[in-house]
Amino acid sequence: MKKSYLIAYVLIISISGCQKQHISEVYNDCYAKEVTVNGISIKKYINDFESELIRSKLLKDSSGESYKEFFNEMLDYDYIVLENEYSFTDSITGVKFDGIMKCPIVIANYNDFSNSIFGKLAEYMNENNGDHRGFFESQPIDSIFTKEAFEYDYIKHQIFITIKVYSKDSYENGAVLCKIENCPEREETL
Repeated sequence: MKKSYLIAYVLIISISGCQKQHISEVYNDCYAKEVTVNGISIKKYINDFESELIRSKLLKDSSGESYKEFFNEMLDYDYIVLENEYSFTDSITGVKFDGIMKCPIVIANYNDFSNSIFGKLAEYMNENNGDHRGFFESQPIDSIFTKEAFEYDYIKHQIFITIKVYSKDSYENGAVLCKIENCPEREETL
């Protein structure tokens, strides 16, 4: 009987030991290996653009909370102006997503998978015969894009490619700009 307890204890310790690394870190490690630009990890490009957003005072820091605030603010704007006119989309020309589908599988056995953005998406797809369309409309945006969701480089990458960057010389000094009511000349495109 004591031997059974000892085996159970060793199994519990070994299983919990496997999950010392946070789920987002495990995912990000996989994403950094599987997504490259001309042989260079996407992580470099994400970090470079993040640094530019911080330098331009559009992002306070690299925390999930800061990203959530930035994301919520960006929902009201069409484009931003950066100090160095750095376009994330232009910087990742030649991006390759070779083994990206491995990454959600790598984290699927983690205890907090069901609470992650990927777990929520998987649950939605299970309920909708594998269809992912409608996921973002199925629940409040704040319940999907939590501060924890912004810990995943995939989410940062997807947000960054939607951001349009315009010349600092043409617009105001390095701030998020152009709500529809402030830019009537762009109403057709906003």
